[in-house]
Amino acid sequence: MPQISRFKLSARAEQELSETFLESLVLIRDKEFARQVVADLLTPTEKVMLGKRILIAVLLQEGYSYRDVVRSLKVAPGTVNNIRLTLARSGAGFKGLVGLLGGSRVAQRERYRREDRRELIANKIYQIIDALRLPVKGSKTDMVRWRKALDKLA
Repeated sequence: MPQISRFKLSARAEQELSETFLESLVLIRDKEFARQVVADLLTPTEKVMLGKRILIAVLLQEGYSYRDVVRSLKVAPGTVNNIRLTLARSGAGFKGLVGLLGGSRVAQRERYRREDRRELIANKIYQIIDALRLPVKGSKTDMVRWRKALDKLA
């Protein structure tokens, strides 16, 4: 659990710290710079803790059961319940992140599909080129390659 100093700040100072922190986050546009900032600000444990909380929200929004979330992320049921309650009350922050991540996940899946299609087309072109490339006269291995290439096209 993160600890704060036992020396209390005024409410105004806490508000200014919070605003400065949020403004700093909003200004970050580059993923590599964000990685550096997070590495400087958070311990490895804090990064895992925050990542799990976000993923819990994503999984709950996608309809996964408590049991599945607890087992897959190795978190306490109370943690899952707290995030479920936050999502039920309002959870605008979690829901916004889920929307952003969901959109990027959909885009990522679509990009993979396009890359798969491109790869299939490229493989087909290579097969055709291989079949069109005539064997060298007298070369048994080249003749075998050519026959296999023709068989793949058929």
